[in-house]
Amino acid sequence: MPFIIVLAYYILTYFLLRLKGVPIPEVIYSMLLCLIAVLVAVLIVNFWWKISVHLTAVGGALGTLIGLSVIHQFDVSGWLYALLSLSGIIAFSRLYLKEHTSSQVYIGFLLGGTVSYWLVSAQIII
Repeated sequence: MPFIIVLAYYILTYFLLRLKGVPIPEVIYSMLLCLIAVLVAVLIVNFWWKISVHLTAVGGALGTLIGLSVIHQFDVSGWLYALLSLSGIIAFSRLYLKEHTSSQVYIGFLLGGTVSYWLVSAQIII
């Protein structure tokens, strides 16, 4: 239920910003769409199989960062190392606490990273 409530707020935020014509960069709209798409994917997958939402979030941040660096051609190596370290720490903790299997952790990270990278770098806007 919390994911559905958060998803509703993200969708509402996206469409209210669009309807009011708020002058913000298009990449912000892309990032909101990333959040919506990743949450929908997590909701769908979690009906049948539990994935790590923690790693999905960190993977999404990493995918967004890499997508932004592709678009704007800037160096993100410091942030890249920080996010990879953070994802390793979070993955270790989820496995250590036996909350997830390694495949659930990897799939969560890959889901967040690939969806976010694809949406930000392609600059898909509705």
